[in-house]
Amino acid sequence: MIKKRGINAKITGVEIWKNYRNQKWECYDEIVIEDIRDYLKKVKKKYDIVLLIDVLEHFSQEDGIQVLKSLIKITKKLLVVSTPVRKYPQGSWRGNPHEEHKYIWSEKKLSTFGLKNIYSAWIPTFTFWPPITKLGIYVLER
Repeated sequence: MIKKRGINAKITGVEIWKNYRNQKWECYDEIVIEDIRDYLKKVKKKYDIVLLIDVLEHFSQEDGIQVLKSLIKITKKLLVVSTPVRKYPQGSWRGNPHEEHKYIWSEKKLSTFGLKNIYSAWIPTFTFWPPITKLGIYVLER
């Protein structure tokens, strides 16, 4: 979509599970099948915009802190993080063991990284309990 509008951008996606496929990947220039923690240890370039959409909750708190710190270092202009901020238990999903929710972030904890809430909404979950959870979208602008 971005390229169709004549915007000169290179889009890189990082996916941990080799069996996952998404039709939207056709818009990407590069898909790296690797754990983002490993990718971030060796990436040398910086990105204008970094999106971490529904990823952070899949790490332990310790690993999530390291991912956020690393992403902040490689972000030139805008970091966008979307994650549940209320209880949302989830195990593996459709055979993907990496879908388990390991840590649910609080708005207060995210703010310690300079992330500001720009949107919050109650959304349905894919679990019996709770039937809804709160999703937050946070940004760090430079």
